[in-house]
Amino acid sequence: MVMALGALSIFIANVSLKHTLSNDNYYNYSVIITILTLLTSFGALGADQVFLRLSIVENKRKIIFDKKIIYIAIVNTIIMTALAYIYFVHIIDIPQNKIIIIIICFSSIWLMLLYNVLRLASFFLVSQIVQNSWKILFGVFSILIFFNSFIYEFIYEVIASFLFLLVIMTLFFIKKNVQIESITLNKKSEVLSFSFHFFLALLTLSFLSQGDRILIDRMFTNVEFGNYFYLATLFLFPFSLFQSYIGFKELVYIKANNINFKLKLRFIFKGSIIFSILLFCIIYTLSQFQLISVDINKDLELIFIFIIIGNIKMIYSLFSALIGAKATLIEIKRMNIIFVTATLILVLIFINYIDNIESLVYLFCGLWFIRLIIWLYFSKSHIVNES
Repeated sequence: MVMALGALSIFIANVSLKHTLSNDNYYNYSVIITILTLLTSFGALGADQVFLRLSIVENKRKIIFDKKIIYIAIVNTIIMTALAYIYFVHIIDIPQNKIIIIIICFSSIWLMLLYNVLRLASFFLVSQIVQNSWKILFGVFSILIFFNSFIYEFIYEVIASFLFLLVIMTLFFIKKNVQIESITLNKKSEVLSFSFHFFLALLTLSFLSQGDRILIDRMFTNVEFGNYFYLATLFLFPFSLFQSYIGFKELVYIKANNINFKLKLRFIFKGSIIFSILLFCIIYTLSQFQLISVDINKDLELIFIFIIIGNIKMIYSLFSALIGAKATLIEIKRMNIIFVTATLILVLIFINYIDNIESLVYLFCGLWFIRLIIWLYFSKSHIVNES
């Protein structure tokens, strides 16, 4: 419920602020949301996944983990905060207080780390509140800004203060309710190997999810980036929401049960096609009544690519859940290496032919399709006798 509220809030914020902010302010907001989303998934460079994989849980509330992970997490957080700061301040020159930017970046990464501690300790509701509260706050601000645009002038100061206080409060909650013990559990080489593996996995997925926006920000104008961010929210974000739900739900179910995988795949495929038609019809109708500002005829090609990517992501989510539940570490490493190699080859071949946003999104559509094929191929051995 909290996850759905967070997703709905950021959707409302992305759409409504397009109508209430200037092009420059909406561009700044779009970039900040893009980087925040990246930091809350990739900010620890995979250290959070190493923590989940190598930690031991006793009686739900006691977590034993390798103390080397703490050092890795701290170093990774500093690196990503510094990179985000350089991007905001020295590359795009965003007009915000530098201290505010550092607090937002650093706090968002640590909230992601603390979210995983809470998950491991079975505080599921609290973990969801920690993970989604900043999204809900943006949603609330977007409604307030609709009635008084002057409020936007203080939004990032409030967000920074809120995130920092939430980190402090979450630390106190964990200290009071979770027993944590840090010892030496694994060899240094093993921890570093896991760290690199999860770093690579998250890097590729983060590039697929947010790389198009970062490249468009660098290759095209601020107005074009803002318009792309808005269209992606309308036509791609709903698919991403369902993708996350399917992946989360099916991973847990597949771990505990044998499933009719082919039947479930057909159900998701048919449902995705029907949802695509409904989504297009709804947005087309809203645009005709001028309730949202979308030029369907002008952006039809881009919308078409978004819908294709959305359908690929829906199908991929089921294979991803199966791989997450049953694949061996060696298989996952091979999959990541194959995908990284294919991505580098494809990008190097086509990067010089990108002359508009549509051609760039076609490239990302191709990358999503390649990822789906790789995950499908490695899933085949785990589908046998389950249909």
